[in-house]
Amino acid sequence: MARILKELAVPASIIGKMVVTPPDQMVWLTVDDLRSMETQMFGKPNQLQSDQPSTSQLPPPNLNQDAQANAPPNETVTWKSLVEGAARLSASQHNGKPKNIRFCQPELKSCTTGIIFFAKDGSESIIKTTEDVNGKIIKREMCSFNSHGDVRTCFDWDDKTTSRQMKNAKGEWWRVTDE
Repeated sequence: MARILKELAVPASIIGKMVVTPPDQMVWLTVDDLRSMETQMFGKPNQLQSDQPSTSQLPPPNLNQDAQANAPPNETVTWKSLVEGAARLSASQHNGKPKNIRFCQPELKSCTTGIIFFAKDGSESIIKTTEDVNGKIIKREMCSFNSHGDVRTCFDWDDKTTSRQMKNAKGEWWRVTDE
């Protein structure tokens, strides 16, 4: 196991802790251990050092800036350039390969494809396209999730509106207002 972790570029100090810890015990990694692996850290403010951002509340989506930052310079921002920028950002965060998703909803006669990445503020984000069974684009969105993954704020590329949704116990997303 230690050899595999070394091949995965896990720092020697962490491998050392694993090797010397008896199998019936557990050792928690320190904040410095996690930083040495460039881990994204989330939590309540009192759980983080003062220089770390808290992501318990979602800021308004900044996904345009995050995806645009990875688009070629001097290129007009198009949906295609945002998707390509998100793909490059995701690949840089996932060992060279973008984290893609695809799911279909037969009851809605649609399928959604997307790219998952972490925005500059550390929030998990997705850029996604939903198409009908004939391949016609129904919706193009960029969404940012809270630290629990159960609340998201989405920006609709086509109608330029923002919405907030929560996931219920069945995993279905429901639109909510901030009232």
